[in-house]
Amino acid sequence: MKKLLLLYVLVLCLTGCSKHKIDMDFQQHEARFSDIPIPFHVTPLKNSTSDRSCAFILEENQDDSTLFYKREMERMGWSLIGEAPGLETVLIFEKLQRICNVSIRPVKQDKKPEVHVYIVQMNKLK
Repeated sequence: MKKLLLLYVLVLCLTGCSKHKIDMDFQQHEARFSDIPIPFHVTPLKNSTSDRSCAFILEENQDDSTLFYKREMERMGWSLIGEAPGLETVLIFEKLQRICNVSIRPVKQDKKPEVHVYIVQMNKLK
């Protein structure tokens, strides 16, 4: 019985620590994207962050998510230079010497709307 309880506590600790690490990594990553809006209450997609990209789940529909990014990116000084609506909406923005690609992919859910948002930023080619 003690072994089972110890195993249970160990599993809880490891899963709790792992989620905390993902949250901390994503929060640190958000700081690098200070002029790219990331809505509150998103769920980071596992193994989706790098120096230039991040991805997360947003509980909104595709149209509302697209409108949010158009409005908020403009508010943060980005200019929309390209848009490809469709099954997956792709928005391309520029600001100074940078380009930012925002991809919004709907996920089929029975209960609630949900999209995966992929953001990639890079320096312009000279």
